[in-house]
Amino acid sequence: MVDVVKAKATDTVNHINDLLKQTSGAQPLSSCLDVYNVVIQAKVPKAGEALSKGDPKFAEQGMNDVGLGADLCENSFSGSSSPLTYLNKTVRDVADMASAIVQHFDMHMSSCFSFQLC
Repeated sequence: MVDVVKAKATDTVNHINDLLKQTSGAQPLSSCLDVYNVVIQAKVPKAGEALSKGDPKFAEQGMNDVGLGADLCENSFSGSSSPLTYLNKTVRDVADMASAIVQHFDMHMSSCFSFQLC
C-alpha cells in the first residue's frame, strides 16, 4: 500500500511540473512541489522501512504525515481554485487507507500477542 501512496504522489509531482512549465507566478505550485518531494523522498521510504522493521506506529504516522502534506498543498491555494484538488484528494485518501490498514494490523498483532493467539 505504501507503494501506491508513492505512485500517487509521483503522479502529483509530474502534474505539478507540467503546470509549472505552463504558468508564471506559481508560488502555491512550488510549495506543493516541495511538500510532495518530501513525501516521496522521506515520508514514504521511512514508512516502508518502518513496516519492514516491524514498527507499524511509525509507518502509520508517516502515512498520516503524507495526508497532512496533501492538505497543506491544497490549502496553499487560499482563495483561488487549486488545479491539484483531485490529485491531493487521491493522495489523501490513499494515505488514509494505508494508515488505517497499518493501524488495523498493529491492533491485530497487539491482541495476538496479548492473548498469546499467535
